[in-house]
Amino acid sequence: MTLVHALDPVDEFLIDNQLVEGLIASGDIAVLYGAPKTGKSFLAVDLAVALSNGDGWFDRAVSPAKVLYWAGEDFSGLIARRTACARHKGGCGVFSIGNDPLSLAPSQATDTVDALADVLRYELAPSRLEDPSNYVSLPPVLIIDTWAMLTASMDENSGKDMSAAMAALRELQARVSNLTIIIIHHAGKDGSRGMRGHSSLLAAVDVAIEVDKSSKGLGRWTVRNARRNPTGATGQFRLKPVSLPAGALSVAGTQLKTCILEETDVVGEGITLSDKTVQALDRLKSLEGGNAGKPCEAAPHGVAVKAAFFKAHLKETIFDQPSDDARRKAADRAVKQLIDAGKIGRLDDFVWTV
Repeated sequence: MTLVHALDPVDEFLIDNQLVEGLIASGDIAVLYGAPKTGKSFLAVDLAVALSNGDGWFDRAVSPAKVLYWAGEDFSGLIARRTACARHKGGCGVFSIGNDPLSLAPSQATDTVDALADVLRYELAPSRLEDPSNYVSLPPVLIIDTWAMLTASMDENSGKDMSAAMAALRELQARVSNLTIIIIHHAGKDGSRGMRGHSSLLAAVDVAIEVDKSSKGLGRWTVRNARRNPTGATGQFRLKPVSLPAGALSVAGTQLKTCILEETDVVGEGITLSDKTVQALDRLKSLEGGNAGKPCEAAPHGVAVKAAFFKAHLKETIFDQPSDDARRKAADRAVKQLIDAGKIGRLDDFVWTV
């Protein structure tokens, strides 16, 4: 047990080492969740390359790290994505991908933690030809793709099972100093209700980032919950198809196709806000500052407005179509356009300005 007495120096315990500025701190457990085909693993690979290089990511400073990406599925596809991303970004540091069969089920959790701890502490390097001890000072990052695969024999709707799985990850963090863990997970059937499975998972993680798609087909990530940093931060991206020549993966006569992630400003890349939509944004700002503003931990300013109230307000004050139904639909379109443009955030029944 680590004891910190009332008169002891506390600086070492209060330093907040940001791995990704304003998003993920060293030692966090973060989760990227979303529906299938929203670009979660492409986003994770792009983040992993940025971490391995110490490059900026969505205009945020990044501390260099060594990354282990556990591939519970699509091992070769992830290797192709890493290769393409590294070529696009001009290089890649310590970023290893492994696919050993692992499980956090009670009968296998100890072996899994042992195996991951050994790799994270002693085996990560840019190549087999380099000595891992040269990179021991880099903070380690473990990416789990996916949570469903690592807990395949467990009931993800069981609080007991999910608490046991998270306890195993905390044990791994206790054994590997400064370990940050990033989990890739699926959203529930009702995307507005967050990630799939028991609520204990959301309660246990330090950062929850939703990945979805806008109406224009662009990818988007949004911080929905966070312990150390503000919620509501967001970024937009597109997936650009690329082809890898055979030599890039040493596969004779084979050209592989994959995608790379490109950061983009969604408004500047095709979504033009109409005058009415800009007015709607201004109205939301005003409502946040009035009686309609309600405390909301998910909102970056701590205040949000009921979505139904906001839409009803727009219908009555901004839109002038002849029928009530037409005004309602116009209000719905304006709110959706603001969400797609990253101008407002939404969680459950609340909306807020970003």
